[in-house]
Amino acid sequence: MPETLPTAPNDTPVSDAWQQRVAGTMINPATLLATDYLNHFNEVIMTIDMVPDMPELLEDVKGWRLRSYAEHFKASGFDYGALAAEAYEYAPPTTKRAFEATVMQMCAVIQLALKRLQASLALNDIDEVRRTAKAAASTLTALCGTANGIIAGARETMQQSEIDRLLSTGSTT
Repeated sequence: MPETLPTAPNDTPVSDAWQQRVAGTMINPATLLATDYLNHFNEVIMTIDMVPDMPELLEDVKGWRLRSYAEHFKASGFDYGALAAEAYEYAPPTTKRAFEATVMQMCAVIQLALKRLQASLALNDIDEVRRTAKAAASTLTALCGTANGIIAGARETMQQSEIDRLLSTGSTT
């Protein structure tokens, strides 16, 4: 069951000036966030998912590092990248907290998956590698869906118990 975050007393709607500044970009005018940041996670999700068939890709997972929202957009090459990085500072506080909490959950899942994959590969337990990769990719995909919803204006995050269930079963159903 998702957790709904209360509206903070200091949460005010995005100003008309900011809405006008982001008009015509991929930045949501209500949240001042853009889904293109999730590409940073989609790359590592695909890599984790391929580890059972290509164990050498574990090195790529080891090399993955979180880039902040601003870092991602400043390096993105998107014509609106600098604006996205600046707008992030003005995102509604409750939205930003929910988004950042979800990003941290994704990072924790990636680190846990890395540890489990390393251990299973060291034991040459390919069945466990497959289970771990499937569970991690499924959980990360669900968390990306949550982050995407927050970017679109939803106020829900995933509860830790739901993340734990997904990691143990590898299924979003």
